[in-house]
Amino acid sequence: DRLYDVRWLRGYLERKGVKGVVRVRRDRVGREDVEWGEYKERNEIEGLFGDLKIKLSGYVAAYREDMAMVLALVRFLSYNMYVVYFCLIFSHSYLIFLPLLPRFLKHRLLPLDFFDSVKFLNFKSKEGYVMAYSVTDGIPLYLMEFSGYEDFQAALLERVLSPGEYLVEEGKFLTLEEFKKDPSNYYSILLAIAQGKTTPGEIADASGIDHKSVGVYLSKLVDLGLVVNEYPFSLYKKPKRKPHYSIADEYLRFYFRYIYPNKELIYRGLREKLLERIVSTLNQHVSFTFEKIARQYLTREVQVEKVGRWWGEGQEIDIVAIKGGTLYVAECEWSNKKVDNRTLNRLKSKVPYLLKDLQVDDLSIVYYLFSKSGFENLKESDDVKLVSLDDLL
Repeated sequence: DRLYDVRWLRGYLERKGVKGVVRVRRDRVGREDVEWGEYKERNEIEGLFGDLKIKLSGYVAAYREDMAMVLALVRFLSYNMYVVYFCLIFSHSYLIFLPLLPRFLKHRLLPLDFFDSVKFLNFKSKEGYVMAYSVTDGIPLYLMEFSGYEDFQAALLERVLSPGEYLVEEGKFLTLEEFKKDPSNYYSILLAIAQGKTTPGEIADASGIDHKSVGVYLSKLVDLGLVVNEYPFSLYKKPKRKPHYSIADEYLRFYFRYIYPNKELIYRGLREKLLERIVSTLNQHVSFTFEKIARQYLTREVQVEKVGRWWGEGQEIDIVAIKGGTLYVAECEWSNKKVDNRTLNRLKSKVPYLLKDLQVDDLSIVYYLFSKSGFENLKESDDVKLVSLDDLL
């Protein structure tokens, strides 16, 4: 880029208050060359715009006949550019701002947990915080879409279920490049998992994919980090039982359950009808998010060393965790009913099956109950802990 080292161009930039960061021409005797730290940063910025141009041209070519899609993409990239520019301003302390980077620039970066995510929000209803997390997965860029609202459903309607909003199409943008072959099969599998199918047999039946082939697709989705294969909690070695599959990302789980199969309603102006459809099953959907938040609570507050779900012998426990010589078992209830002794006794009845499967009998047991609506006729003790939604906020 030495060709840009000319007096008139440098003079013009200086009058505008802009510092030119280009190599000095070899015939400029006595002139200091560029400062290499700045030159590297300039190249990073130049590469960023080059990548965006490539992505934009590819997507526009793919959707050139769908202006709504193109406009949604332009807005999506505009948001991303705003955040990237913000990060570059503070490039010398860029690690602080890494969680703000948009997804396609930071594929493997962890999102915020629930407890940091709530700082973006100001809902009147406490349930709204958990519901928003079930859509955003703690991605700051998504949380900003909800930050100006006091009502979760109003935010969902206007910022997620409206034509032109980038969250309508981002689920497809995030996966489009990964599924160049057999995209319909991958989408069918993600739809099935989002509807609650967890085993390879259930997923094959729901997606219409041959039972012999579904494992190959699932392995690919796991490798991409889009799907998680979870085995029953164990202390020493991986259990022989088959894993359960789930979508790793809360936004994509919401997208493939509610947006992708109902996108036509959004573009036909029937977003209120879609909202009613979502609300009718949202509590069941959010119950899995509530379990995820409970795991985060045990990791943050108790500092457990290992946490997961357990199933076997016809029994299932929402959360099992361990720290030292103490085993923590938990039940999560996202319902309008208060939790009472029946839930605690049901949880206690499952523990002998768990201990037999883990092949241990010398661990202390602490029971945790997580409840959306609180508790009745229950008291905390050394081995029984009660965590309400109020305690999580």
